[in-house]
Amino acid sequence: MGKRRFSITLSPEVADRLDRIVAQLPGATRSGVLDELLALALPDFEDLVRLLDQARDPSGTFNEAAARDQLAAWVGQRVLRMTAPDDRTEAPG
Repeated sequence: MGKRRFSITLSPEVADRLDRIVAQLPGATRSGVLDELLALALPDFEDLVRLLDQARDPSGTFNEAAARDQLAAWVGQRVLRMTAPDDRTEAPG
């Protein structure tokens, strides 16, 4: 299946920032940059939606306290993942 086309509306500030990024990357397009950004961000958004779904009881009622606890744990995992040593870098010295 080929790429699908979407029409999006961006705020002027976001559009300007995107244009500056594209201008600095030879051969880049707005579509290509947005595709890469979404590909990187979607797994975390999908995890977040799954987490929020888990904060519902069997009747479908949303439990805010459970959602807060799960969100805090989820954010903590992401922070730890960002600050974990990178196996690809060499140790100093």
